[in-house]
Amino acid sequence: MNITLPLGNITAESETEATENEVFLINTQSPDCWDDKQVKYFTEEYPWIFFNNKKIGCKICSKANFNLTKHQGTHGSREWMNGEICPVGDDFKKQQTNLRKKISKHKSSQSHLYTERIIENKSWKLCQLKY
Repeated sequence: MNITLPLGNITAESETEATENEVFLINTQSPDCWDDKQVKYFTEEYPWIFFNNKKIGCKICSKANFNLTKHQGTHGSREWMNGEICPVGDDFKKQQTNLRKKISKHKSSQSHLYTERIIENKSWKLCQLKY
């Protein structure tokens, strides 16, 4: 399924960052096991998800340096960073369940949470520098 998501209000610190966001949102292909309603739900519920040729990835983790996401015995997943997470299962129901589990596991992973905190702290420091 080909979809184009609206860019909405992108608040970027630079033109480069806006361009990077656009890459995640334009001309994407969602997994075959998701219909339009599911695509809408998952992209609204988890705004960090991006699509890559019928696979999914994490925008947050893709912004991080792989070596810097190693934290207390954890490390970032190259598959999530590169948008290589694909559904596994014999039918659409099993594939949908598989993706839900993978998303749930990733959103609470130490690596994802650590990277999210780094990005939030970086944004906070940039805001403080402006004022």
